[in-house]
Amino acid sequence: MNMTHSVPLIVMFATAILLSRAYLATRAYDPMIGRLSRMLGRRCDRLLLGFIAFVAAISALLPNVVTAMAVAPLLPLFVARFAYPDAATERLVATAFTAGAMWAANIGGMASMIGSPANALLLVYLKAANIPGADRLNFFTWLIFGLPVAAVLCLFAWGVLRIGLHRALAAATPNGQAAEAAPAGGRETIDAASRAVYRLTIAYLLFWCAEGIVQILLPAPLKPWLIAASVGFGLWFVWALMGRKRETGQPLLRWRDATSRPPLRGMLLIGVTVAVSLTAVKLLHMDKSIATLAGMARDENLAPILILLVMLLITVFATEFISNTVVALTFFPIVQATAVTLGYSPLPMLIVVSLASTMPFMSPIGSPSNALLIGEARGIRLRTIFRLGFILDIAGAVVLALFGAYVLRAVL
Repeated sequence: MNMTHSVPLIVMFATAILLSRAYLATRAYDPMIGRLSRMLGRRCDRLLLGFIAFVAAISALLPNVVTAMAVAPLLPLFVARFAYPDAATERLVATAFTAGAMWAANIGGMASMIGSPANALLLVYLKAANIPGADRLNFFTWLIFGLPVAAVLCLFAWGVLRIGLHRALAAATPNGQAAEAAPAGGRETIDAASRAVYRLTIAYLLFWCAEGIVQILLPAPLKPWLIAASVGFGLWFVWALMGRKRETGQPLLRWRDATSRPPLRGMLLIGVTVAVSLTAVKLLHMDKSIATLAGMARDENLAPILILLVMLLITVFATEFISNTVVALTFFPIVQATAVTLGYSPLPMLIVVSLASTMPFMSPIGSPSNALLIGEARGIRLRTIFRLGFILDIAGAVVLALFGAYVLRAVL
C-alpha cells in the first residue's frame, strides 16, 4: 500500500484534534450554547432538542470523545436551569440530558469522517484490504450520506426521550434566576478568541470539502498536488493555532493546553471497558459466533435488506457489551466475506456496519464518549438509559438498513 496517499487523512485527523483542543482551551462553545438556549425558549423539552442538535453538530467536527469532554461539565448547568417538584423528577431530567449528550455524541460522529474512531478504523481497513470503490470515499462524499443519517437519528433520539420521559420534562419549570442569568455555558458574548476559533473551523471545513471534490474531479497523476496542498494546509493550521500571537501576546492554543489531561474517572472507565471487551472476544470466541449468525442469515436466502438488518442488529447489540472499536475490528472481515459471498459490493455494507458500531445507546461500555459521560455524571438513572437506549438501538438499525439498501449505493 502506498502510504503517501494516507498523508491527507493523517493531516485531517491531526488538525481536527488540535481544533478540538482549541475549543476546550477558549471555551468557544459557550456563546453557541447561550444563544441556543435563548432561541429555544424556556421549555425543558425544547432545550433538550437543541442540546442534542448542538452536541451532534460539535461531534461531527470533533472526535466524539472530545465532544463528551467538552459537554460533560455543562450537564449539571442545564439541569440547574429548572425547578422540580421532587428529587425523582430532577434525576429523570438529569438522565434525559445525560442520555441526550451520550447519544448525540455518537450520532454526530456518523456525520463526518473525523467524528468517531470507528470511522478512522474503517478508512484504514478499506486501504489495507484494497476494497473496490474506496477511493470515492472522502470528507465530502461522507458528508453527503452522513449528515442526513445523523439528522434523522437525532430526531429519533429526542423523540424517544420526549415520549419516554414526558412527565418529568413537562414538570420541569424555569428556575427564575437560573433561567434568566448567564447561559448554561457561562457566557454569551463572542470574544476575539472564539471568533478566531470559528474562522479556523470554517477554513477547516472548506478546505477538506474542497479536497474531497477535487479528489473526485482530478485525474490520478495530479493527486500528488493534493498531498502537497494537504501538508501545506496542515502547517498553516498549526501555525494559526499555536504559532501566531494574538492581542494578548499568547496563541489560541498553548502547548500545555494541547496536552492537558482529560477527566480521570471517565478515562479510567474507558480503559476498563476496552480491556474487558478484548478479553470477552478472545475468551468467548465472539468473532466466530458472529460469523456463524451472519452465515445463518445468508443460508436462509433472506432478502438483501433483511441480511443487512440482521448484520446491523448484531453489530448494534454487540457494541452494548464490547467496545465499539473492538466490534468494528472484529466485524469488518466478516462483513467483507459475507458481501463477497452474496455477490454484493462490500463497501456499502462496511460503511453502514461501521456506522452501526457507533450506536451503543444503552450502556457505558460501547464507546469512550459513553464511558466518559456516564463516568462523570451524577444523579442519573442507568436503568432508564438502558430501557430507552434499547428502543433507539432497534430504530437506529432499521434506519441504517433502509439507508444502506436504498441511498448509500446511489451516493457511491
